Amino acid sequence: MNNNTDYSSTAEIVIQIRDGDMEAFERVFREFYAPLTLYSQSFLQDKDAAEEVVQELFYNLWNNRKHTEIKTSLKSYLYQSVRNRSLKVIRHHMVRQKHADYVMGQSNEGVQENEMEARELQKIITGILSKLPERCSLIFRMNRLEGLKYREIAEELSVSVKTVEANMSRALALLRNEMIRYKEYFGPVMKEERK
Repeated sequence: MNNNTDYSSTAEIVIQIRDGDMEAFERVFREFYAPLTLYSQSFLQDKDAAEEVVQELFYNLWNNRKHTEIKTSLKSYLYQSVRNRSLKVIRHHMVRQKHADYVMGQSNEGVQENEMEARELQKIITGILSKLPERCSLIFRMNRLEGLKYREIAEELSVSVKTVEANMSRALALLRNEMIRYKEYFGPVMKEERK
């Protein structure tokens, strides 16, 4: 404490605070708040978090004054408390960051798995469609990939709507038969179709 303080010892200051002397507490607060905040900030690298640590320390010191035992100098006690509280904030932040990293990692793994499955699925479908006759494959692609209606396909290819329907039936039958071989990919889809 500075030389202007009229306390003869740390023990006397602590006794006055313990007895509820608000004036003694306020003097300690005014003298140590700024340096303790700077000390905490050296750990946390965040002024707001450092101020919160110091405010919480003084809040708890006042509220628990009857039960707080200070066996060192008041200054040592305050600095040690700020150090411990600052390190606790850092540990808490690290745990939260690890959890966030874990969650993001899980999310990214799921996205990567889905992308790999989608590419594999596309290869399977392309392989199945390559087994179709050229016109049948073309009609299927025009309907399912380009979104054209049977009538539009018939007009564009100069064939009857019945021809388009027959080719679509052939393509869908082949797809269903081939999907049985790949039920780990199509299992949920095949179950939905049966309903």
